[in-house]
Amino acid sequence: MPYLVLSLIPIAYFIFRIYGSSFNPFSSFIPQSENLFGSTFIPFSRIYLRGFVLGYWYIPFVMIVFAMSPIFICFIKLRLRTQFLMAIFLFVCSILIHRGKFDNNFAVFQNVIFFTPIYMFGILSSENRNFLYSKITGKEFYILITVITLAIIQAYIGKSGSYFKDPFTYEGLDLMVIQKIIFCFLLMIWLNRFENYTIRPLKLIAENSFGIFFTHSLILFLLAKVKGKLDYSFPANSFMIYCLVFIAIFSLSLLLTLLVRKTVPKYSRYIIGC
Repeated sequence: MPYLVLSLIPIAYFIFRIYGSSFNPFSSFIPQSENLFGSTFIPFSRIYLRGFVLGYWYIPFVMIVFAMSPIFICFIKLRLRTQFLMAIFLFVCSILIHRGKFDNNFAVFQNVIFFTPIYMFGILSSENRNFLYSKITGKEFYILITVITLAIIQAYIGKSGSYFKDPFTYEGLDLMVIQKIIFCFLLMIWLNRFENYTIRPLKLIAENSFGIFFTHSLILFLLAKVKGKLDYSFPANSFMIYCLVFIAIFSLSLLLTLLVRKTVPKYSRYIIGC
């Protein structure tokens, strides 16, 4: 429900305001048709299926993953060797297939293939966490060096951020997913130290995490509009500006979430998910 409700705002804006303009970056979503079905219903449906708003791609994708729960339950019941070989094979597929481009109709299914082995590694790590802790605890420094080295390699070859491509093309190996899997093991070891602690600020964030996820795109959208109206631009490639903008967006998203939960406590789950 939050996905359907909050997506409607920017989708309606772009469909009814930008449709028919001379420069339309969203033309691939909007068939050129004079009838209501072709000009409105079809693009609404296609955009919902793709997850139009920044970050919302995750919702259609994860709905398919939830539907695949019986497969993951079967995976849990397999022998460890079989689980490991399956996860490794699919992980190689992830490295080759990359994440799907936003404007590709098959992106949601490509993302399912891409992220499935990561879910499997999560299952394996959860089931065998004590074994993992015994084997890699104390090796955090070496894991961190590996993560940093992979980041430097990506920067050197000009790969910044996640890798996106069409499903049936070859554009090299996805080093990002390799780096992030290794980084997850590092975080797993580090965060294990705090499993028995209750940290109030983190608890507050955790309790409102769905709301932060669903509202941050709207905050970004509104701030971009204000920035455009004021004709203001930030200095390029400034890490300090990046950190300040992140803190501002995160804080505003949290405050908006708390405000909605306080204002309409009975209906907040249907609007922002918490």
